[in-house]
Amino acid sequence: MCETSQGMELTRVSIVNQDEEVLYDQFVKPSNPIINYLTRFSGITEDTLADVNHTLKDVQNDLKQFITTNTIIIGHSLENDFIALKMFHDKVVDTSLLYPRETSNSKNSLRFLAAHHLNLTIQQEEHDSVQDAIAALRLTKLKLERGPTYGMPNTKDENIFSVLRANNKISAYVDIPSFCTKYGGAADLIPVQDDNEACEKIVSQAKRMEVQFILGRFTGLEEDQESSLPINQIQQLDQQIKQIDEALPNNSLFIVFSGHGREKFKVKSLLNQRKENPSAWSEQMSTILTDTVILAREGLCFCRIK
Repeated sequence: MCETSQGMELTRVSIVNQDEEVLYDQFVKPSNPIINYLTRFSGITEDTLADVNHTLKDVQNDLKQFITTNTIIIGHSLENDFIALKMFHDKVVDTSLLYPRETSNSKNSLRFLAAHHLNLTIQQEEHDSVQDAIAALRLTKLKLERGPTYGMPNTKDENIFSVLRANNKISAYVDIPSFCTKYGGAADLIPVQDDNEACEKIVSQAKRMEVQFILGRFTGLEEDQESSLPINQIQQLDQQIKQIDEALPNNSLFIVFSGHGREKFKVKSLLNQRKENPSAWSEQMSTILTDTVILAREGLCFCRIK
């Protein structure tokens, strides 16, 4: 991009495929007079665009010929590219998000990521948009190869509330008093006595626009450890989940997961038996304990974007 009398405008578009073959590489004539070619960052000079007549509208028509609604577009800080192209696309992979910094105040540059993860030197003298596209593609492939945690900041010893607070995000935790205390001041702690109060508090937090993450826990179905689950309690939980969903603003991600369920009580019981009477503990009971722990770790998870 170059700076024109009306701001930043597109001056080159480069696209490669998954095999790093150039599919499209086109210089673009801006709609307004250029006042700064920003050659160091754009790689564009006055001579580069001297005989260029291709306009932004021409580029948009070109791209529509081979980019469909199912095409996945890979790039770095893609929001800038789409603004310049005056286009929208909802299937994207952005390497600035795949490889984030520890705080959200700034992003890793493509030049840094290419050098750090690919041992690839780019943007030494001037930008080359084909080279940039290939670097973003290789970074994406590397992430797929190494797994989702590769290239992520080290937050192993931090809970989610601490991470959010470090990034100036407000969160809320709704739970019974004994659980709330362990997160200190990293979140707005809201102790409750039962599921009805928990639902009420979660709904009220969902209406606070400044709160960007809410974690709440319902314990009613855990209280009766032996009998079968009563239908009325399940129906009540359904209604509470519906109330929360209705209170959430648009574009919210709503996640419901089942946790450990009643199996955790069986695990505790078996552990107590082993501790209190180790001589009576058998290999068969060890197998039962292992199987019960596996069951306790399983659960259901439902996600929805409102």
